[in-house]
Amino acid sequence: MNKKISSKSITKSNLASAYWTLYKENGVQKVTVKDITSLAGYNRSTFYEYFKDVQDVCISQVKIEPFIN
Repeated sequence: MNKKISSKSITKSNLASAYWTLYKENGVQKVTVKDITSLAGYNRSTFYEYFKDVQDVCISQVKIEPFIN
């Protein structure tokens, strides 16, 4: 049984990945929505479809992480 990965989950993952890349380079205080979307290749409205703000990216990932092995 192959599960097809939805484009929505890929987009959300790409945005989160861009956040973590920027976080590692600049620290949490210097990461902006503009930086995330630029690095991930999406626009701001796409970002806001998935997250409330920059901090929400981090919070959503922390909620998921304990369940990943």
